[in-house]
Amino acid sequence: MPLYLHPHLYDAIWVQAKHFSVAYELIAALINQESGFNPLAIGDNMRSFGLMQLNLDGAGHGHDPQRLLEIDYNLETGVAYLRRCMDAYPEELPRAIAAYNRGIAGASKLLDPISDPYVASVLSHYALYQDRGIERRTPWATMVG
Repeated sequence: MPLYLHPHLYDAIWVQAKHFSVAYELIAALINQESGFNPLAIGDNMRSFGLMQLNLDGAGHGHDPQRLLEIDYNLETGVAYLRRCMDAYPEELPRAIAAYNRGIAGASKLLDPISDPYVASVLSHYALYQDRGIERRTPWATMVG
């Protein structure tokens, strides 16, 4: 069964995936790990915001926390940061994912990023979404007969 997303979220992810040349399924896997697809998620430390849990000490530095709760703004900022992580570690997707979570410099310290539970979870969901697909669906579509 595919992952079903609200049309606005589905479209917003596609826009950023194309703009930054990042796999749609990878963005969805990160969002699943970071916020469980909750655009209003605020981290326990009250310093991480939105779908991609942008931290005010990291990718969200210098950004207004209220704006980071806006779906489009959060995705644009988060996917831009993910792209920087991927550029910092080309051909090393697990390390790029670790960089998204730990910071670009912090990921270089991991001996085996695949053994990191965060990285393993994102990679697992990435593979799942590649296999099962992601579809655009209105919230009420499954309730109407």
